[in-house]
Parts: sequence; structure tokens; C-alpha cells
Amino acid sequence: MKKTICTILAVIMIVGCFFAFTACNDDAYGKELIENGSFDNGPSGWYIAKAIDNGKDGTTIKKIDDDDNAYLVLNNGSTVGNYVRLYQRVAVKKNGIYKVTARIRNDSLKIGSDDTYQGGGIEITENGARIIASGIEVSENWTTYTAYVKPTNTKEITVAMTLGANGEKTIGQACFDDVSVQRVRAKDVSGEIVKIKKPHEKSYALSTKTGNVYIIMLAIATAAIIAGAYVAYRYLLNREDKPLLKKSWMTAGALAFIALLIRFILAGVLFDQAGTAALRATIWDIAGQDIGSAGLKYTQYAPLQLYYMWIVGKITLGNYSLSALNVLLQLVPIILEGATVVMIYYFAKKYASDAISALLALVYAVLPVMFTLSGGYDVEVPVLVFLLFVTFYALTEKDFVMLLIGSLLTCLWSPIGIYVLPFIVAYEVYIMAKTKDKKTIITICVGWFVSFWLFLLISAGAVASMFKAGHIVYIFKNYYLNMFNKQVCVSNAFNLYALFGLNGSSVNNTAFWLNIVFSVILIVYTVSLYFKNFNRAELVLIAGFFLTAMSVFSLNMNEATLAIGLILLLMYVAVSGEERLFWVFGILAFMSFVNVATIMNFSGFLGTTFKTTYFNKGDAGYIIANIIACITVLYYGWVVYDITTNDKRVFIQPLKIKEKKEI
Repeated sequence: MKKTICTILAVIMIVGCFFAFTACNDDAYGKELIENGSFDNGPSGWYIAKAIDNGKDGTTIKKIDDDDNAYLVLNNGSTVGNYVRLYQRVAVKKNGIYKVTARIRNDSLKIGSDDTYQGGGIEITENGARIIASGIEVSENWTTYTAYVKPTNTKEITVAMTLGANGEKTIGQACFDDVSVQRVRAKDVSGEIVKIKKPHEKSYALSTKTGNVYIIMLAIATAAIIAGAYVAYRYLLNREDKPLLKKSWMTAGALAFIALLIRFILAGVLFDQAGTAALRATIWDIAGQDIGSAGLKYTQYAPLQLYYMWIVGKITLGNYSLSALNVLLQLVPIILEGATVVMIYYFAKKYASDAISALLALVYAVLPVMFTLSGGYDVEVPVLVFLLFVTFYALTEKDFVMLLIGSLLTCLWSPIGIYVLPFIVAYEVYIMAKTKDKKTIITICVGWFVSFWLFLLISAGAVASMFKAGHIVYIFKNYYLNMFNKQVCVSNAFNLYALFGLNGSSVNNTAFWLNIVFSVILIVYTVSLYFKNFNRAELVLIAGFFLTAMSVFSLNMNEATLAIGLILLLMYVAVSGEERLFWVFGILAFMSFVNVATIMNFSGFLGTTFKTTYFNKGDAGYIIANIIACITVLYYGWVVYDITTNDKRVFIQPLKIKEKKEI
């Protein structure tokens, strides 16, 4: 049997490697390398190189639909003009030749605060080459422009749509459509080739001393917390089960206070730098338009998260400092983090002593990766973790109403919530097949029906214009775009694809579809593990493993996704006291923190300049981290199989304490 599971895991690994190698084919001739160059999805996939502040300088970006043809409008509506760049990074092959095309129309142009001005154009930012310039002529007609570039020392170029130029601030409006980058053969070139040479830059130039200290100190703290918790857990197994404090609510309150204090201090003191400024620009842009338009533009946000950011943006628009805005933005995530700590404590009390329950809750409360995310780096994950806990707590308690509500809110808050639905459905199907209670069957069936329609109605605001037009299920397109249509292998996650140097690389169609097949196979395999024992606690474990495996072996993952499955793993450790899984939890918590904090530092999140940054391909530290993550998750998979199929468990043993000899 062990040979069988080893074979299965090896096959999964080999298939994953095959996916990675197929994704290496980024240099195929004629393959479109620009994501959303026709702007059917607004500016999705493009990034602004200048903070948009509608309240001050009037810079706007919007999608226009004209006779079923969408195009993008850049408008510098300020009195002094601006130089705005909307850019996208493209993976290329050194010394390959690439054809860049775009349709541009200048609607209105006039001089700004500089001596000269420029209309719309295309720029390669690596060496500041303005390869396409539309001039300053205003016209009602579109003009198609073509240029050829040859990157000589870089595997990535940044293609930017521009209005204005460096030293040539412009007032006016330019429109863009059908922006395209494709590799071509030398014989097909019909114009001058512009060589792109990227200047030598210091690796991770935006990292700060504060960020370096943060990583080192809290990485050490994470290791100390896990090791200390293990020793304390073993010691407490010898202790009589007595309340830690007089009342359990006092213990819960103390734990919540510790969790909230750490996170609010971070939110107000540390996270008030460039990263928060960039996030503020996004929030204010969302708040500067109706919610339906924002939903079609920002497809990366699920409905509830979009509504939340829109509300925070409306409250703070033009008035709040970075510290105040960040505290308000993180208010709900931080409060729910405190609630998660309390729930861990009460949940664990059902299976362990009061002291051990408090210990596990305390571990979560002071876990650096979680308070880093909820303190200011991320809005999505802390709330998602809370909702996952509620959902799977309801599952263990056989509370079907809470289970349906929890799973509904999880899906509405994050597309990742969709990943846990197969486990919920498998459990409920089993219950309906087993039970003779008609009330339970009716509750589940009606719950499915009601949940589906509530999902459509609650999410309608995020796609209001499409919903009003009768496309009531259009929201699923947003979820598809979010989960499956990102043209990147992996974005800074510790991941199998990154191990093969594909961090930040684009995805070809073969890898895209094979990844979907892989995801389906992984779902089927993990759900099948439940059908041996039909154990609810094991289902929690299996779901946690699935989320973690997707983070390490699937496409489209980022530095924060590894942290999501930690809560379900901790829940199972609380139930079982499984020693192997405790150490898996510790390693993953450590790796997840290092992943998040390192990228936070490299991107300048805690500095004066923020820029989306990728790990350097071939970075020795990154390669080692990817190997550790892959091996850990493979071992995690083996332990899950060993528990669910072989019924083998390795429990944490009490610490042996030498008894004092009487003299």
C-alpha cells in the first residue's frame, strides 16, 4: 500500500514537472504575450505607474464600449498635465525579435507645465525606449502603429501605454486598443529593430533596513514559537486539566486582547509607507466610480471584498492619512483575527485540556505570518481564514445551516472559497445518503438552492450593468478570470513552477488546460480519501492539504496563498494531537512568513517607493525555499494518506519529568 501512495505522489510530482516544462514555451512564434490587449475587461492585467487621485489631479482611466468594441481611455484632466504610464510585464527570450502593435487615437492634447508635450504612445521602460509615438496631432480616427524590439540582456520587458513623457507633461486624452506583443522571425521584420538593453540594477533595490530586520527577527521568532509550543504542549499533557484562569471567557478575552493589540500596533505604526499608498490609490479609484463599473474593472476582487473596499474608499476619499486609512481598512480583518483566536480556543477545548487549547490559540495569535497579513499587507486572507474556520467548525458540529452560510460567505469573499465546495458537497451527499431524517435532507437541498440564488443576488452589485441587462450569471465570468485566466505561472509563491525558473513567466494554453486537469485530479483524489472512514475531522485535514497542495503545485499562486490552509491544519492538530502534522504546520508557518515578508521587503512595501517585484530567477535562496516547500507538502500528503487510509497516527507524547527523590 505504501508503494501505491508513493507512486501516486511521484506521478503527481512528475505531472507537475511536465506542466512546468510545457509552460517554458514562452517564446513560441505568433503567440500573444499581452494579457487583455483588447481591453474587453477594462484595464485588468495592466498596472498604473502613477497613483491616481481623482480628487487632486483629475487623472482617469476608463473602459469605453463602442459598437461591441472596447477600448481604453487615458485622461490627464489636471491643470498642469501629467506623464502617466499603464504597463504590463512580458516574459521574453533574450535576442528574440518581437513585434509590438497598437491602435492609438489622440482626442485632445495641449501643453502642460513643461515646455513640450506628447500624445499617446508605447514605451519599453527597461531602457526608456519610446518605440511608438503618435505625435501631438488630434484626430477622430484610429491609427495603427508597429514597432520591433530585440531584448539583448533581459528575459522580461515592460510594455507601457503612455500619455505624456518624461519632461513633457501633457494635458488631454488618448485612447488605446489592440495592444499586442508577439515574437516573429527575422525574415518577417519590415522595419527598424530597437534593441532593448536593461541597465544593471542592484538586486532587490527597494528593500529596506526595516524590512530586513523584520524578516530576520520574526523568522527567528516563528521558529521559537513553534519549538516552544511543542515543548509546552508536551509539558501540559502531564498537567491536570484545570482552567487556566477562573473563567474560560477570561482566557478567551486575554487571547483576543493579545491578538488585537499586536495587529493594531502594526496597522497604525509600521504599515504606513509606500505599499499602503499604492493600495490607497486602488481603493480610491474603486470608490471614485459606481460599484458596478468597479466590479468589471477589478475582477481580482470577489463581490464582498469589492464592496468592503468601496465602502472604505468612500469613507476615506481624499481625507485620511496612510496610518488612519490602513487601520480602518484592516479593522474588519483584525477583528475577525481576534474572533478566530477565540474560536480556536473554544474549539480545541472540546478535544484537549484548557491549557493546551489556550496554547494553540496563542500560537495563532502571535504567529508572525498571520499578524503580518492582517496588520496591513493583505485584506483577503485574514477574513478568508476566519470564514474557513466557521465553515469547517460547522461541518464538525453537523450544523448544516451554519455550514451553508459559512460556505456561501467564503465564496462571496474570495474565489479561493470555490476550492472547498467539493469537500462540503461530498460531506453533505454522504449525510443525505446515510440519514433517514427527512428534515436534514430537506435542509441541505433547500440550502443549496437558496445559497445559489443568494450568491447571484449578493454579487449582482459587482456586475450591476450586466445583471440589469439580463446576464444574471455573469459574475461567474469574473470568477473564471480571477481563478483561471491570469497569464502567469506563479507570482512569488514558493512553488514547483518557480523551482524551474518560471516565476513571473506567462502561461501557454497547454499548461493552462493541463493545470485545470491537475486541479480536478487532485480534488478527486483528496475527496476520495474521505470515503474510507467518513470522518469529519479527517475531512478538515484533507481540505487543508488540498489548499496547501494547490498553493505549491498549481498555477496563479502568490506569496500569501500558502498561509490559507494553515488554519485547517491547526484545527486537526487540536482534534488529534498528531505530532507529524504539528511539525508540518510549523514548517509551513515558517515558510509562509518568509515568503510574505521577503516579497513585502523586496517590493518596498515598508519604504518610500513601492513596485511589484519578482524573485530573481535562479536566486539560490528562492530555489532552496521552493524545494523545501515541495518536499514538505509531499510529506504532508503522505501523512494525510497514512492517517485516512492506514489509520496510523503519531501522537505528541507527554514530556518525561524526572521525579525528585526524597532525601
